[in-house]
Amino acid sequence: MGNASKVVFLSAASLIVGVYGISLKNVQQIDVTTALSSSTRVQNERTEDAAVRATLDIVAALPPFASGASGDVLALGGGGAKFHYIYTKVSPGNGKATLTMNQSGDTKTIDITLKKQTSTNPGFRRFTRGQWQITQYHARSLF
Repeated sequence: MGNASKVVFLSAASLIVGVYGISLKNVQQIDVTTALSSSTRVQNERTEDAAVRATLDIVAALPPFASGASGDVLALGGGGAKFHYIYTKVSPGNGKATLTMNQSGDTKTIDITLKKQTSTNPGFRRFTRGQWQITQYHARSLF
């Protein structure tokens, strides 16, 4: 094998290794971006759940004759997202609440319907406090 063919062979091998390295770096970058967006989504969902549970705690603690309430609350204590809630009593044992919160630069509104029930169905995605249970839950982003 002559010198020219060795140079061509080494150049081709270097090119193949370089292209492989760049492709591997791009794949790793996509993996990191996907993991970050997934963890941000899960964190935002947990913060929304905490805000809904905090509102349910407030409603369950209201006196029976209260017609409504509103205020600002931190969803996860001192380091959590701040949200504003407005609770309106629809009828005895029924109410609606609207939560507004800012997460990751996006304003979200959560509409919930609460009902006082004689028996509740506890579960992973069911929110209950005492006899109060959230029967409807709808979150939307305001772009």
